[in-house]
Amino acid sequence: MIRRAVALLLVAPLVAACGVTPTEPFLYGDAPANPVEGVRLVFLFDERPFVVMRSGPRTLPGVQRLALLFAGPNDVERAAGVATAVPEGYTVVSQETKSDDSGTQVVVVDRPGGVDLFRFGAQAGEQIACTVFGGSAVLLRDTDGHDRGPFGCHR
Repeated sequence: MIRRAVALLLVAPLVAACGVTPTEPFLYGDAPANPVEGVRLVFLFDERPFVVMRSGPRTLPGVQRLALLFAGPNDVERAAGVATAVPEGYTVVSQETKSDDSGTQVVVVDRPGGVDLFRFGAQAGEQIACTVFGGSAVLLRDTDGHDRGPFGCHR
């Protein structure tokens, strides 16, 4: 009987401590060698920029890529917690490079009922810049020629 009690006392802490032990992060291997195909859009996850890949050509023109961004996350992305800071109801009219050698991209936006460029905060500007232009600054312009920005991609 004493042997069983001693054995139980020795085994009990081991059994009680079973489970997953904390570990340090580890490297799993190299990144994929081939680029991921698709349209790269930058939305938000936990209020930080988050890349979403959608099916389609990787070389989709900027205006079409921005149209996807302005449409917002799809139902699956939204259910996973992906969000956007780009205000609803706006469309992209055009996109061009500013003519002053700065490389700044100008995105002209419109909205039925009028444009309020101040609805585009820093996060929305960063989403636009990161989705299409990478390192270039982005200036938003309404159809009356008023500007907001520049915004940049800080990823």
